Parts: sequence; structure tokens; C-alpha cells
Amino acid sequence: MAQVRIHFPNQRRTVEAPEDARLSDVIRTHFPTLSTMPCGGRGLCGKCTVQLAGGRSVLACQTTVEPEMRVLLTEPPVQKSLPILTCFPDEFLENLRPDPEMESAFSVAFDLGTTTLAAVLLKGKQILARTFRTNPQRAFGADVISRIQYAGGAPDHPRVLQALLLKAVREMTVELISGGAKIRSELGAPSEKLTDLGQIKRLVFSGNTTMEETALGLDLQTLAAFPFRSAPELRTDYSADDPVWNGGLNFLAPETSVRVFPVIGPFVGGDITAGLLVTSPPKKPAFLIDLGTNGEMVLETDAGRIGCATAAGPCFEGAEISCGMCAEPGAICRVWSENGQFRVATVQDAPICGICGSGLVELTVQLLNQGLLTADGRLLEPEEISAGAPNSHESWANRIQFENGELVFRLVGKFCVTQEDFRKIQLAAGAIRTGVTLLLRRSGISPSELASFRVAGGFGRNIRPACAQRLGLVPAEIPLDRVEFIGNSSLAGAVQAAVSTERWAAAETLAHGTQCVDLSQEEGFSDVFMDSMFWP
Repeated sequence: MAQVRIHFPNQRRTVEAPEDARLSDVIRTHFPTLSTMPCGGRGLCGKCTVQLAGGRSVLACQTTVEPEMRVLLTEPPVQKSLPILTCFPDEFLENLRPDPEMESAFSVAFDLGTTTLAAVLLKGKQILARTFRTNPQRAFGADVISRIQYAGGAPDHPRVLQALLLKAVREMTVELISGGAKIRSELGAPSEKLTDLGQIKRLVFSGNTTMEETALGLDLQTLAAFPFRSAPELRTDYSADDPVWNGGLNFLAPETSVRVFPVIGPFVGGDITAGLLVTSPPKKPAFLIDLGTNGEMVLETDAGRIGCATAAGPCFEGAEISCGMCAEPGAICRVWSENGQFRVATVQDAPICGICGSGLVELTVQLLNQGLLTADGRLLEPEEISAGAPNSHESWANRIQFENGELVFRLVGKFCVTQEDFRKIQLAAGAIRTGVTLLLRRSGISPSELASFRVAGGFGRNIRPACAQRLGLVPAEIPLDRVEFIGNSSLAGAVQAAVSTERWAAAETLAHGTQCVDLSQEEGFSDVFMDSMFWP
């Protein structure tokens, strides 16, 4: 097949590609840090828009390359690795007893989130440094289904996903060691050992099943079709020089222990196992839910534990939303009404550059309460507002406008949330409600009987409980004093497993003792799902 040349003037590079190649594939291959495609190349999110010579803008995922094409790529804002100040409660480490050999040894714990990677550096059980960044696999789609589909597209695609992820793991580990050395220097303590990657004794990965399998470079096709199951090669104990890593962990000493959290089922992964580890044993009956892309949850009763996953999608983490983003500086994270006026706050009070999941939840709740958004997810049109939304305020109502034929709610300046965005939030909330309802029904338990309802995940820790209930993410029948937002329990579990073999063994027991339920096979699933699409 003939090759054509594509010029990227602002990157000062010219590359060659097959004449029928998609432009997005070329960009992803040669400029992976500049490739953003949350929808997985379906032309839905608009995040891969690039400018061609002459000023014409196109979607890279829908454009075939042409000879001598000139493409201008926009540099994304620099994403700094910031401290995760509220990643999980300190109580998760209080009674932790490190193995004797780990009391003065270094280890690294990773939460491999679909949207965000988070990690901590430890000495014993003391956290020396923290870091996070956007998962680079988002270039292949914001959700695990998109990545599973990509992995099945060619024999080398699982290796591509693995290499991209392990490159980020290495870079984040270097950041952690630099940060830990700085902290120790400020305390007047020697820091020379923290400059040596070979001093790390253990590395632990916690994540959903897809993320763990991509870290291992495994074929994801057992997750692609019924009967869904995790890869038979998926194990939990490795060393850094194990061939399965394809050299991706060669920055560590060969004998470094690498632990991968045990999964419960094909879509109920190691991250929810880690959450069970740090919250067990609870007062029963207890509910644990991880509000992430997969919407994993477990109900624990005297009769045992059952778990399931729901296809919540990535919108709660800002992906596939018109101006959505992760909870990084400049993301709108709070929305409220003050004397009838529209008010927002951003992460670190930085200038607005988008809206994250918690901001989306609060915006949706405000619009529901004012009657500007209906229970079935419809944003009122401007001419309907005076009669249809008597509780609304002019400051809010005037922000509902038509733009290029699409109904939107304008936030600030160019940033807006569209009718389609609210539909995605509606679908995600409905999926969560469906899972909660069916697990409780299966066990014959009403929401009011739950002794605790714990919400995990980086997204969940920023939501106000009353907003979560109003949106239907937490059953309205549960008293708010029984609802607890525990932050990143996946990372907390990884920390425990990094320093304690006893806790690692407990994680294995929890995973093996939890029954995985396929919601689509539950009696009444369709009816419950349809009912859950309407907001309370």
C-alpha cells in the first residue's frame, strides 16, 4: 500500500502513513500525549478536532489522510501531578501492621482507574508522596468497552495498551521518588536511597478487570462476548522480570514483588476487592459502591456477599461530556444558587476550563430542583420556562439557549452542558440505581434496613450526600448518617496489600468468597432499568 506524507508544522515533524489511514491513528502513533478520543473513534465527543491548513476543522477519527496534508495540533494544558489530599481516610492505615521486612522498605501502590491513575510511595506504612494523572489509554476510548474493542482489532493491540500504561507507571514512579526525596529533604532526613528505583521492594496494582488485564498485556476477548469472563491467565503474584510484562517493569529490580488484586468477576474487579478489604468487616447488611466508569458494587449480608457491575459510563468523571474534564485545576466542581444567582467554584479556584463529575451532579440537581430539567431528563426550552419552571430564577433560566440548533445550558463563556450531556448523566444515574435496586431485591432487603452505604471512588468523595440522593445514586430511604463517602478505597487497599501479606491474603479470601451477578439475567431487569431512568 502506498505511503503518504503528513506534515505537523507546530510539532516540526513530517511523518508517513498508509494512504487509507485514519488521521486519529496517525496522531495517536506519533503524538500519543496529544491524542484525545474518549468516544473511542465513533465521532461522538468532538475531542479529537484538529485544524487543517486553510483553517478547516475536522474530526481526526472521521478523516482519512491525504498526500501532503498539513495538520495543526493543539498542545493540551500541562497536567501537573498534584497531591491527592483526600484520597482516603487515615483510619484505613491506623491499625495496619507491616510485614517485618517491609517496616523500613519502600513500596508503591497504584490504582489503575479507567479515567485516572493514582499512586503513592510508602516506607513501611508511611506515605511519602502521592501523584495522579489522566490514564493515557483514553486515547483509545474513555470506557473499558472501547478499549476491549480496540484490543480485539489486531494481534498487537493488547501490547500497545500495555506499553502505554506501563510507560505511565514508570513515569509516575519516578515522580513519586522525586517527591519523596523532596519531602525527606525538607524534614532534614537523608534522601539518597529514594533516588534508586531498585530500592522498591513491592509494587501493587488495583483496578477493574479490564485495567488489570491490559497492564498484563492479556487478550481481552473473553470480556468481549457472552459468557463474559476474565482471562484464564490472570494471576495475582508476579515478579518485575516476569515475561508477562514484556519488559515494561524493567526499571525495577528483577526480584521486586508485583501484586495484582484478585478480581471477583469479568466486570467486578480488583478495585472493588480492595474496597472490601479496607471496609471489612462491616456492620451488616452493608453496601459498598465504587462510583466510577464501571459502577461496581457489593452487598454484604449474613448470608454472604454478592456483587455486580453497571455500565455507568465515564460521564461522572467528565469524559464524553461537551466541556467535561477530570477534577483538575480549573474544573467546575461546585454549583449552587445564591440569592437566585448562578454560582460556581473550581478546583483550586483556578480559571474555568471545564466541568468535572461533582460539578455535573450539582448542576443537574439544581436544574431538577428549579424545574428546568424534567424527571425524564429533558431540558426545558426557553419558551417553556415561564410556565413549566415556576421555581426557576432568571439568572438560571436565561442560560438555557439554542446554539447551532442544540439546546444547551451555558456555564461561563464558551463552556456549556448540552441536552445530550444530561441524557448521559441520566443514563449513568439510572444504571447505578438499577444495580442497587436489583442487588437489594435479590437479597430481600429494603434500603432502609442497610446499616451502612459506603460510596468509594475519587468522583464520589467530592459529592455532597444530599445531591447524591437527589440524583438517585444513593437510595432516598437511607438516612444520611448511614451514608459515608470514603474516597479512593482502591488505592487504600493497594496500600494495605503493599505492606502486609496478611492483608493481601485477606483480599484473596474476600474475592473468592463474593458471588458475581449478571444483572441482565436478573428477573425484572428491563422494568427496573426503565423505571430507574426517571429521576426521583
